[in-house]
Amino acid sequence: MRPPFFMGHPLLNIDVAIEERTKKNKSFGTTDPRTERTSGRFVFATRDQRGTVEIRKKKTKEHEQTLKLPLGSLGQVGWATIGFIVDTSNGIGIGDDGYSWCFDGSRGTSYNNGDFQFLLANVRWKKNNVCGCGIIEINGEITRIKYWLNSKFLGTSFAH
Repeated sequence: MRPPFFMGHPLLNIDVAIEERTKKNKSFGTTDPRTERTSGRFVFATRDQRGTVEIRKKKTKEHEQTLKLPLGSLGQVGWATIGFIVDTSNGIGIGDDGYSWCFDGSRGTSYNNGDFQFLLANVRWKKNNVCGCGIIEINGEITRIKYWLNSKFLGTSFAH
């Protein structure tokens, strides 16, 4: 799998802080994509701009991102590989192509290549919820994408 990227839904326009945490919950810092533009592998997009977050590469090839949702409204979080292109004029965002995977907490669903993948009937984002999105690469071949909401494990939505 090519290097992953973290991205919010292109229509999401709220204050956010993106924070990488290791398995031991050690913080490597936060950024506000409205005010900071740093080079890095993980990207956050809003309707108005793009910001990036520098992520350290780990030997374990495990990454987790957390995203605070101050409004708890429509939004999708997930991962994308090189080849993913946002096209907001045509409604193309994370999860709408074969290069990206996302969880939509406002609907409790996951998407890849525009197809519905995963449903959690009782999970809906609320104001100030924190969504965690983790990716684990095993032996360079098997990749699993997992989600958490307010530290509660929701499950593995994708494995390939």
